[in-house]
Amino acid sequence: MPITIEQLQSKIKSLNSGVNKYDFSRYRWQGKEIITPHKNNVSSLASSIVEMNKRISYLSIAMAGQSGSGKSSATTTLIHRISCVSDSPYIVKWFSGTDLYNMKEILEKLPKSQKYILVFDDVSYIISMQKSAQKKFEIANALTYVRHTLGENSKVITIMNFHYARALPPAYRTATVRVLTSMSDEDRGNWEKVFSSKDAKYKLKRFQTQYASQLQKGYFYLNNNTQDKQNNYFKTDQPYRVTLVSEISGLRNVLMPKESCKLCRENKNEVTKEKISAQEFFNDITKAYTVRAKAALGYWSFFRKGNAKILPAQSIRALRYITKMLEKYDVDFEELEEIVTKHTNGTRKKVHPKYSQKSDAQREAELVGKNTDLTPNMALFE
Repeated sequence: MPITIEQLQSKIKSLNSGVNKYDFSRYRWQGKEIITPHKNNVSSLASSIVEMNKRISYLSIAMAGQSGSGKSSATTTLIHRISCVSDSPYIVKWFSGTDLYNMKEILEKLPKSQKYILVFDDVSYIISMQKSAQKKFEIANALTYVRHTLGENSKVITIMNFHYARALPPAYRTATVRVLTSMSDEDRGNWEKVFSSKDAKYKLKRFQTQYASQLQKGYFYLNNNTQDKQNNYFKTDQPYRVTLVSEISGLRNVLMPKESCKLCRENKNEVTKEKISAQEFFNDITKAYTVRAKAALGYWSFFRKGNAKILPAQSIRALRYITKMLEKYDVDFEELEEIVTKHTNGTRKKVHPKYSQKSDAQREAELVGKNTDLTPNMALFE
């Protein structure tokens, strides 16, 4: 059926402006309607994940970003969209990073043939901190067999939260979906090895600019076009933060609001810790292990929080040099560990905590009792 001149002009005008009902969606926030490009809307990402999970029974999501960049909020929002506002909800289970040590047992206890979202919070360097080569292998491969463990009819989505690319082994880094919530110079260098195309490198660089603007200026542009603010300029947390997402291939920005309900939020009441001051904690560990406690805390802070402030400058330089060497050369790490062990066994001194009244076992049991994040299989002292 022919169209009129007016209809044709209207269609051309719509195409030229790039605005029509299929290109944009409206997000209601605090009584306002925020016009959002549909391809950058979190609902499009959630729909994509659900569709993929219909076709593959196990889907993995890697959520990478620095502390405070919005990983937890992005995780909860994504779960809310995938499950809570869906006609076909998932069973949501939250775990700590150290629960990966018992992954096999956790999976075996879950009811079979169900739909699950399994969230593992802060898994940075969890596997590399495990000494046993066999245990490392079991942890790295446990999720590979999740479909067989939970039954052929199960549908499982795992979400791993970590700080930066090198904090996870390659098996987890190459997840089906990767969501980046922050970008530093070091992060960009690491992710460029994962996303190596010219277009991907441009988008990684652009996201670094967006992330910096989001924090430093309190706003960001989707297309870095400061001349055109319409549907392109957003204020930080009003209601969005910008992320960079890969779904199997390619990269795109996704705008993340904060959404949650009692069904998708982590139940913080299940984990209770005794609150002590930082000074009390410092006094406690240094009384037990003096200088060695400071060194151990420095490495813990570096590997778990990405913070190098506590480590001596020489240690940081050594770590960076070792990292560069391992990026360049393929080394049998188990053989390397044996060589290092032989070199240290003869010089290692037996360390005794400075407590006259309490044994090592008593002191360790006391601290494990205070810290519910530690599993029974995880030793505090060596």
